[in-house]
Amino acid sequence: MCNNPTRAPSPLERAILERFKEAQVLSKTEFTEQIAVVQIGNVSEGFIDLVVPESAPLLQSYTGFPLNGWYQDRDGALVNLLLHATFPPGQIHELERYRIDGWPIQTPLPNPKDILVQPMPPKEWLEKPIRINPALPRRLL
Repeated sequence: MCNNPTRAPSPLERAILERFKEAQVLSKTEFTEQIAVVQIGNVSEGFIDLVVPESAPLLQSYTGFPLNGWYQDRDGALVNLLLHATFPPGQIHELERYRIDGWPIQTPLPNPKDILVQPMPPKEWLEKPIRINPALPRRLL
């Protein structure tokens, strides 16, 4: 349980989390119930901490986690969303977001309809050339 203050998700945050219910997970019922009661903890550029009440049912399987979502940023670059869970105890705990080219995200909370929840982004999105951010540490390149 998180000791930091939490709040209810905004309607946009809730809708983004709801998109992940399309993913293939073995603990679908428990996952759906956790999404329904999740609270938002700390929010930073790359992460949104998710806090699930202890009373929520626990995920029984980690198969399928982290869940993967993709959307195109304002300039067409890919942004990856990863919904992480911890085992034990079996709770969703974090939504990670990053641009695959390393540049700052221009649209941190996209329209939920623009998010694709699947293993990989569509082929046509991958065909766009990637311009890597030169400010990234060389060990990441």
